[in-house]
Amino acid sequence: MYLTSQKITTWAKHDFLYFPGAIVYAYLHAFLLLLQGTTLNVAFNSQGSSLMTILISNNFVELKGSVFKKFAKPNLFQMACSDVRERFHLIILVVFVILRNMTANHWRLDYLYDLLPDLMAIGISEILIDAFKHAFITKFNDISYIVYQDFSTTLAFDVAKSREQTASGDFADQVSRRMGFIPIP
Repeated sequence: MYLTSQKITTWAKHDFLYFPGAIVYAYLHAFLLLLQGTTLNVAFNSQGSSLMTILISNNFVELKGSVFKKFAKPNLFQMACSDVRERFHLIILVVFVILRNMTANHWRLDYLYDLLPDLMAIGISEILIDAFKHAFITKFNDISYIVYQDFSTTLAFDVAKSREQTASGDFADQVSRRMGFIPIP
């Protein structure tokens, strides 16, 4: 990916060794994503409270790991970008789980209505945990909430800069890298 964005035309023999590594990495990454989707699917389809157990433990670990640490503005920006990427990732996983379960249940809407409380619990808990996390971090590190407007401005500048004719790379490549969306391993 780096080579294509820099438009390097000469290839060395060792560059061909990266190809098998990239293939292995892509397969492992896809396997882990399928494992996450399968775990979420099992949690949705279980009769007990395993979905809530997974949500509570995941959110507790997220809060515990970041609330009382020292953060500077760049670290907070990276955390905010990571939260956006995490939420996008969760939405994609939930959409796949819904599609799989709706297909298995012959697209009956009553089954979708049964899933709605769990979907709402996932969405609301993620939003609340992220809000609490950022509120605690900004309070304990004396960072003003205005910094989030600076973050938005930075991302908007990256998008505008990527639309220039002299920009290297693909559209919004800088934004995707900054947000943690790596398109191809």
